[in-house]
Amino acid sequence: MDKTLDATVTKQRLQTLEQQIRKDSEALQKHGLRIGHALCEIRDNHLWAEEYDSWTQYLTDRAQELVGKSFVQSVKLIRAAEIQKRLPTRMLDDSSLTPSHLVEIGRLAPNAAKDSGRGVEKDYSRLRKNDVARVLKSATKIAGDKTPSVQDLRKAVDHDLGIDRAAKAKGTKQKREEDAERPNLRDYITQETGSIQGVLENLRKVPQDAWHVFNDENLYFTNQFQTACAELTRFVSQVAPEEPPLCSVCKVRDAVDRSRCQKCIDENLSDDGDSILRADQTASRDMQVAKRIIDKYADGKWHNLATIVNGVESDERTVNGRLLSMRERGMHNVFCESRKAGKSKQFRIIKGGRKKVPLEALQREIGPLLDALEREGRKHTARFSPMTVLQLTTRLRKVLEDMARSS
Repeated sequence: MDKTLDATVTKQRLQTLEQQIRKDSEALQKHGLRIGHALCEIRDNHLWAEEYDSWTQYLTDRAQELVGKSFVQSVKLIRAAEIQKRLPTRMLDDSSLTPSHLVEIGRLAPNAAKDSGRGVEKDYSRLRKNDVARVLKSATKIAGDKTPSVQDLRKAVDHDLGIDRAAKAKGTKQKREEDAERPNLRDYITQETGSIQGVLENLRKVPQDAWHVFNDENLYFTNQFQTACAELTRFVSQVAPEEPPLCSVCKVRDAVDRSRCQKCIDENLSDDGDSILRADQTASRDMQVAKRIIDKYADGKWHNLATIVNGVESDERTVNGRLLSMRERGMHNVFCESRKAGKSKQFRIIKGGRKKVPLEALQREIGPLLDALEREGRKHTARFSPMTVLQLTTRLRKVLEDMARSS
């Protein structure tokens, strides 16, 4: 089709193709390739250009409404249609080759030039028919002279490209096991430091008169706790400066809140008080950082670690330690989770994280609303009711708010 068609004809052709795609999407398994060819025509003839700045913008905006699938799945149909054009003539009408089959065949195509502007990794126009015929013959043989499945075709393409998935999977598993045996020391210490800080935060809440549990009349509890702390201190002392000698009671209290008994202070067995002051200042600073994190970022949204560090005006080590204490221990009465985002890390914080809603109650309350939304979403465009969707989402929001208040 000539790209210089006037706007009226172009718009009419676009509407015709879009109407065809909507109709074919009701039987996607059967007409998937026809949808792919229609999308190719819209793209190649720039039928999208009147209302959109780019083809990607058009497909991103219209994929769900036209095809009923995501952008990525729509691109898969387009690739399958492009690959079908390169099949040997005798195979063009082979209905056994689904879009999934064709995508596997497309792996035989050479890589596209970086400046092609097509936004695909393969140049299907250079896919050789002889290669396709050879691989299909091999796949048929793998299938026992029957119609090859997608898995059969994948094995044939792997063999043709010299890919050994079993060896690759074995190597990946071996690397994963080796990595598991060599944990990242910095991440581990950071995580455990957050856990220890969480324990200390809880113990600091114990009333002063309750510390009689650790006096000399309860040596069993004192010794148990003291031994664990001493072992950790002994190990860390290999790389850290030595602490002044402390009495048995202060050794326990030192691990909890860095406080000292009057005897140690009077006999000058502890340090000059500067390190204790610094420890108290550090604890106070950590609490302030945690409060700023919650005030600014406990909104249920994902935030990059760097964004949080800059937002609370603190150092990354302190912020990461507070976030880990929230995530691992549920400190500060919040729910916190993390995920990788490229080379960085993101955190999501929700206030009232210790509140729980029984799964059965959640399913009972919102299940019917979700079913109604799904039924509405499956309706044809002509029968779709935005008002119904609005009413259902309003009811869903009210149910969730009511459950949050009552939990």
